[in-house]
Amino acid sequence: MCQDFGQSQTIPSYNLRRPGSNYFCSNLSAHKFVVCDTTQNENFVYVYDEHNAGKGCDAVCFLRWHHLCKLWLQLETTGGPFPSKLIFVMDNCAGQNKSHLTICSV
Repeated sequence: MCQDFGQSQTIPSYNLRRPGSNYFCSNLSAHKFVVCDTTQNENFVYVYDEHNAGKGCDAVCFLRWHHLCKLWLQLETTGGPFPSKLIFVMDNCAGQNKSHLTICSV
């Protein structure tokens, strides 16, 4: 599995009120976390805004755990074989992939 954050996209936000003069000055960042399952040739893209989480090790650990639980449930319901070994390919980002918490979670 290859996992990485994609480029963040900014979207305008006005929080259910009519946009004022500062409409385009208050952009909201939408983060994308991409998981590529190379054995099944599938990509999974998780999109969330900056109010829910950042791009640090906590977000990486949660998204990895969420994806593995989702994969486990899918294999359990379809009766597919469980993988005996998982190989993660990560980039060289110090805050996201080299922290002690992230390495222990894998």
